[in-house]
Amino acid sequence: MGLAFTAAGGAPRHEPVRLRQDLTLRQVGQDGDGAALWVLHDPAANRYFRLSWTDVAMLHAVERGDPAAVAAELAREAGVRVTPDAVEEFTRFLRRNALIAADGEGGRKRLRDMAARARVGGVRWLLRSYLSLRIPLVRPDRFLARTAWLVAWCFHPATRWIVAAVGLAGLLLTARQADVYFRSFLHFFNLEGALLFGGALAGVKVLHELGHAYTAHRLGCRVATMGVGLMLLWPVLYTDASDAWRLPSRRQRLAIAAAGIKVELAIAALALFLWNLLPEGPARSVCFVLSSSTWLLTLTINLNPLMRFDGYFILSDALGIENLHERAIAAARWRMREFLYGLGDPPPPGGAGRPLAGFGVAVWLYRFLLFFGYAAIVYHLVFKALGLLLVAVLAYGSMIKPLVQEVRTMAARRAGLRFNQTMARSAVLLALLGAALFAPWRTTVTLPAVYRAERHTVVYAPAGGRVAELAVAPGGRVAAGEPILTVETPDVDFRIDQTRREIEILEWQLSVRGLRDAFLGEQNVLSAELRSQAEQLRTLLRQRERNRVLAPFDGTVIDVQPGIRAGSWIARNEAVLSVVAPESAGVVAYVTEADLGRLGAGMRGRFFPRNADFPPFDVEIARIDGFALRELDTPYAASTFGGDVAVTATKDNALVPVEASFQVHLRGQGAAHLPEHVVLGRITVHGQPEALAARLFRRAVGVFQREAGF
Repeated sequence: MGLAFTAAGGAPRHEPVRLRQDLTLRQVGQDGDGAALWVLHDPAANRYFRLSWTDVAMLHAVERGDPAAVAAELAREAGVRVTPDAVEEFTRFLRRNALIAADGEGGRKRLRDMAARARVGGVRWLLRSYLSLRIPLVRPDRFLARTAWLVAWCFHPATRWIVAAVGLAGLLLTARQADVYFRSFLHFFNLEGALLFGGALAGVKVLHELGHAYTAHRLGCRVATMGVGLMLLWPVLYTDASDAWRLPSRRQRLAIAAAGIKVELAIAALALFLWNLLPEGPARSVCFVLSSSTWLLTLTINLNPLMRFDGYFILSDALGIENLHERAIAAARWRMREFLYGLGDPPPPGGAGRPLAGFGVAVWLYRFLLFFGYAAIVYHLVFKALGLLLVAVLAYGSMIKPLVQEVRTMAARRAGLRFNQTMARSAVLLALLGAALFAPWRTTVTLPAVYRAERHTVVYAPAGGRVAELAVAPGGRVAAGEPILTVETPDVDFRIDQTRREIEILEWQLSVRGLRDAFLGEQNVLSAELRSQAEQLRTLLRQRERNRVLAPFDGTVIDVQPGIRAGSWIARNEAVLSVVAPESAGVVAYVTEADLGRLGAGMRGRFFPRNADFPPFDVEIARIDGFALRELDTPYAASTFGGDVAVTATKDNALVPVEASFQVHLRGQGAAHLPEHVVLGRITVHGQPEALAARLFRRAVGVFQREAGF
């Protein structure tokens, strides 16, 4: 952990200080300029502070108390030039981190005040801890000391070569049956496969952390704790190897950081080799998991330098930059201030190069997207109230709070600020941004629309059978009530003939009932049967009549299915053709609640079809429905069918708009030709002026109102 001095309210200027006696100081190498670097260890809190030679010089002289006297002594005896303000700031750093002995009642009161400020509970603790929380489980130093001999062979140079050779052999053997290997993935998409994957992943992660612990122990470092960390409420194992800060060799620190990854790669190499040797069974399945998805998944996470996992510490040690995230964010903040204000402040410790500042921006964006994604998952999968709370915490911590702090910082410095060319440029940019957000310059409203005939119907085969007559041709005109299609159903015709013969027999039996005594006694039965057969005949005749389709209105025949003609056989409910009344064409658009207030009857716009062969034309709003659609009236505009209106399909296949949508009916003016088919497109209407900020606010309020049903 490096020093990060910030101004804070301090103690009296000339108060003497005395360092705690249990602190230890050790030289750990050199910086990029060749100057010595030191580490100050606080054993009570198990914290490490990286100090420069100037910091160490002040550390030995700070007990004088008077910053001016300390600065003079350093210049006279050590040749170190520092200002009294730097000495006072260093003293405040020592007090903030409780590195000064608590002498007398004043010192003890200072410690009690620090503990009270650091103590948080209830909701504040939850809001701070849900992003990252560590739960120590064991203190492994004694266990590591007793079992170190068991893993000593792992650190022998020959082991690396053996593992590499075994891994290479496994790759060569697997390449000969790659199709079998990759097909094994299909066997794990079940409960048993998920349990096997979870168990293998947990075992690998335990060995991963032991790799860190044993490597640190071998290099003489103390492993304070091992336990479980909650990263966004997801459990991850961790090893506290912060004692590695006192190692003078960067290579040694890299070895500790990369030990877990090396362990996983070695396990994957051995598992891949064994997969080729073992017969089908649980052991081979475990080897497949260990050699494939397990190490790929863990390495994808662990090598990510944007989070504080192994990849972060590896990159930090490789670059020789301690507290890489904090320094990168500080560099990005410094560059932002210089770009906006041109203050001329010195860059923060560690520099503020563009790569470092860019990395800081990437860290902030990654954290923001990660936490926002987590909040969205909780919102949709757990319950909405917690998701909204997490979003609010994220917005406050990542945007509102830093902005407020920046405003306070610049307000505190306003006395020493001078208006310069950079500030003038920033003021112009801010004014332009404000105008873009708050000036009502947006007049155009763009809406998804459908150009269609109001009267349009699809003719389906009323029954399965043979086409007796198709009285129309594509593009032909029909009048209301004219026959379009007649379908013959042999089964119905046969039943009609059979029923007629039954009626004839019954009528003959009733006509001769007086000739035979048997018929005379069955008169009532025969009469009832005759009435039943007559009713059945009427039903069959009506059914055959329904097989004759008439035109519902005056229109044009379109979309005649190819291959359907007189004599063809068709199935019941098979689409045969469509009838459309082109003269009834009009445009229907769909407007959300956010833009509803900007539109009104009589406003003019223009329709732009998707089909480039259909030219755009002017439209005018005729009316706007005063009620929101419960479901979309036409599937053509639905997003599930390629349209622009976002919908969700219900269990009964109803298309329900995601946002409250209202229908806008428009009259076409000067259309090149009337549509025979539905034409998708968009319309632009010159509506009431609106500021972008007002639109965003209304949309946010609408989303909140829609989703607030907990």
